[in-house]
Order: sequence, then C-alpha cells, then structure tokens
Amino acid sequence: MADEKIEAAIMAGHCRPQQYKSWCGHAFEMLSWNHAGNIAHALGVARSDYSVTCATVDNSEGSAQIDLLFDVRGGAMYLFELKFNDHPYVMVAAEAKQLLRRRQVLEREYSGSRSINVCLFTPCGAKRNPQLDSVVDLVLDEAAVFRDAALTPDAVYPVDQHQHRNQRREDDSDDHR
Repeated sequence: MADEKIEAAIMAGHCRPQQYKSWCGHAFEMLSWNHAGNIAHALGVARSDYSVTCATVDNSEGSAQIDLLFDVRGGAMYLFELKFNDHPYVMVAAEAKQLLRRRQVLEREYSGSRSINVCLFTPCGAKRNPQLDSVVDLVLDEAAVFRDAALTPDAVYPVDQHQHRNQRREDDSDDHR
C-alpha cells in the first residue's frame, strides 16, 4: 500500500525518484544514529567504553567522510558505510574503491595503531561479490536495530557468511508472492 502511494506521488510529479531516494538515505542515516546503542549491542561492544561519531578525516592519504564510526576505547574501530536499499545491496567496484580509501585514510590517521573493521549496514543485507569481499569485514542488516541482538546473533555476520543469509531471505520472499 505504501509503495503504491509513493509510486502515485512520483507519477503525479509531487516527488521525483531521486528526491525520494535521497530522503530514504537521510532517514536511514538518522535511524542508524538513533539506534546506535542497538548497533553497539549487535557488535558486542555495548558494555565497553565506546563513542559514536561521524567524521571527515584529512591527512596525507587523502580525505574521507565517514557515515558512522564506533571507537572502542583501547580496542577496535568500526567504520560504517550506511546504504539504504529495498532489497539486498550489491556493491560495485567504484563504491568498494571509495570504501577502501576511507579505511586507508583512517588507518593513516591512527598510524596503524588501531584495528579498523569496515562494516556495511543496510536494511536487507548484501549480496556477496568480489567487490564486497575485498573491503567489507562485517555486514549488518535490520536485525541489528529492530530485534534484540542477543536473541538474533546473526544480526551481524562476517562477509563470508552473508551469501547464505541472503539466499535464505530470497527463498522466504518467494513464498510470499
């Protein structure tokens, strides 16, 4: 029903598709910020001393804008790329290159003294491909925010496991058509 209303608004000229996509992206970023505690819980760092921020980092490696950054005191850093999508996200080469550059800029900022984990947070998970495998360490889906992560330990999964999750999700959606 909601999709039909959105399509009707786009068709009537009240909203252009790019405006709608931009709005969804901004809304997803706000949702991520508002539920940072749930994300920390899903990562297993909720009981640690950590801070959450966004950052623009400039150094000799270049410049990087980071959507969401979890900095665990005395531990790892979690560099998040936030991608809103209505279906499993597919990373392309240009995005992988940009995300790798962000990691390199952050590593340079800390002179290699911190462990940096690159995380992708997208509502419907991600499809595994060489671009994703080359740069992303962890994928988080909606379960990291909307369900108790203690009850759903698969809210966070290493890149090498997410293909199975997305296949299962696609199989489930076929049952409802």
